[in-house]
Amino acid sequence: MADEFVDFYEALKLPLEADRTEVRKRINEVYVDAQRNLDHRNFQTRVKHQEMFEVVLPRARYILLDEGRRDEYDRLVRAFRAASAPAPQVTPPPKPPQEKSFGSGDASGFRLAEVEEPAGKAPTVEALPDTQLDPAQMAVQRDEMWAKWKQGLESAIPHEEDAPKPVKPSPIRASSPIVSTQTAPSPASAQVQENTEPQRRPRPQAAPISFNFENGSNAPSPDDDEDTIKAKKAELERQKVERKRVVMLEILDGISLKGTIIGALGAAIPLGTLLIFLMGRYYPREGGPQLPLPSTAAWVLGLIIVVGAAVVAAIQLSKTMRNQAALQLSMLPLEELLRKVGRTY
Repeated sequence: MADEFVDFYEALKLPLEADRTEVRKRINEVYVDAQRNLDHRNFQTRVKHQEMFEVVLPRARYILLDEGRRDEYDRLVRAFRAASAPAPQVTPPPKPPQEKSFGSGDASGFRLAEVEEPAGKAPTVEALPDTQLDPAQMAVQRDEMWAKWKQGLESAIPHEEDAPKPVKPSPIRASSPIVSTQTAPSPASAQVQENTEPQRRPRPQAAPISFNFENGSNAPSPDDDEDTIKAKKAELERQKVERKRVVMLEILDGISLKGTIIGALGAAIPLGTLLIFLMGRYYPREGGPQLPLPSTAAWVLGLIIVVGAAVVAAIQLSKTMRNQAALQLSMLPLEELLRKVGRTY
């Protein structure tokens, strides 16, 4: 493909008069379609989309999205189409019918009367309008212009590592590699390559966090290039993960508080009841306390045991309930979590 002319307008199915926005949108659409079919089960279809993704689309984007390069390329396309158009064929005028006559030596001894043509104009063929485009001369000019243009492309087109890479490598690369279109620049174009090296555009910076994921400024636009679309999608995913983490923390804090209260009451009530039963002095039989200990020391020791057991039970139950809830909430989508807390986007 490096030695033949490529009509990018025909490959993209665009007219020559398409504006820059329409060209950019069409290139993005063809990029997505080609990337989707890089692993097509049909061999010819797979090779066609690989060639479109790796060769045609990078060149079309580099040439058609720049005003200066596109103007020069449009002149080359018009010359190529004019030279490739077949010359109009001129049909010769129909021959008039020949008149048959019998000579004097005929056996019948008579001669047929000549058929007279009706009065009128004979059919004429109008000459083609004079044109200044000679197909042979245009073919020579096209070859010369394409040679100059190809030399400029070799020095100005980005290298292979700058071209966009497919998401999943195709298994056919090892068996049927596609011929590379990059050729070694000649010594005469080495100086041109230094002056025409394309400048790298900086990556877009991440925008501030906004929870309006679908309609905000971070939503991908069809006019964005591939790097901008990837950056915006990554930013949207990061914002969703951060939002989900904040909502989960709010829910887990409430669950932890509930577990703390239940654990403390569940341990304090039974142990407090047991302490009162053991240290009580008023029985129907009017006996002494169940434990032969000083009353003050026994009450202090019992209260310490009850409080300590309540704290331990509250901590353990709160931790257990929090872990179980975190495992369940991590499997839910963000919309379900927001519905639990009564919020929306």
